[in-house]
Amino acid sequence: ATPQTAGLSAISALFTAEIRAAGATNVWTGSFSDDPAVDPAEYDGFNYQVTGIGSGTCTLTWNSKVSLSDVSAAALLSISGATREGNSISFPVNSDDENHYDLQFYKVDISTETWEDMETECVVFTVTP
Repeated sequence: ATPQTAGLSAISALFTAEIRAAGATNVWTGSFSDDPAVDPAEYDGFNYQVTGIGSGTCTLTWNSKVSLSDVSAAALLSISGATREGNSISFPVNSDDENHYDLQFYKVDISTETWEDMETECVVFTVTP
């Protein structure tokens, strides 16, 4: 684009297309979306996002230091084929468009945990094709 005002430089961009076979397994991720500059112990609850595109089975597992809210659990379990076993919910995914799930966890016993601990011990997200 060339600006009409003198003294401004032209702007440009490079666009690339991504080709993906429908139903192919691609990328699903799960992570906390709270401010990482604030220690987890300072929160009463946590926001967790699951986003992705493609097919497979996602599994969200949490330990006794956090509790998945009833509303979040119900949202995941409303997905056809979803199952719950203790502190773990598995749900099938198969989408050619990006999906987004916003979930909430409550703090039960978080005191010295870091955000890395939260992602690797308190809540673990996995995907299998």
